[in-house]
Amino acid sequence: MDLSFFDDLDTPPELKIRIYPTSAKDLGDNKDKHRWRAKWDTDYIGGTVIGIALSAYPVVRLTPRGAWIDQYAYFEATKQPWEDGAPANEWVTTADRSLWKWVSDDGGQAWAKPTQEDAIRSIAIRLHRWAGKLHRENEKMREAINAMRIVRPDLSRFADDAAAIMGGVE
Repeated sequence: MDLSFFDDLDTPPELKIRIYPTSAKDLGDNKDKHRWRAKWDTDYIGGTVIGIALSAYPVVRLTPRGAWIDQYAYFEATKQPWEDGAPANEWVTTADRSLWKWVSDDGGQAWAKPTQEDAIRSIAIRLHRWAGKLHRENEKMREAINAMRIVRPDLSRFADDAAAIMGGVE
């Protein structure tokens, strides 16, 4: 049995931007046809961040201030390999309109930006907000650890353990 597949499991993946579906890498930016969303790309073993995942979603209907997208659509080859023009990949969308999602052209929400660059900028903004939330939580944790040590010295070992988990918060 060839187990060479497992030899590379210790090699960390390259940090990069990956485009999903992979056949969508040539779509470019066309806000009338599709929108982009950026998420943190993680490995399937430990959940380690290995880059940014850019996902394309087809526009199923345009509105004056945004678009309806199908977040459950998929890319499908519409021609067989031996046919002229193959592979011709097209979006296959759901007919159930309740599954469509409306996105604004200029809104601040994370969902489906008009361009890849806008999607990446959106995840950078979300990273900044996330760091702010963690900073505030860290401050609360530090205060709680100190409070536990003062008001219940008999339980200070729990505060000490919490400080160790937090990386030596004093």
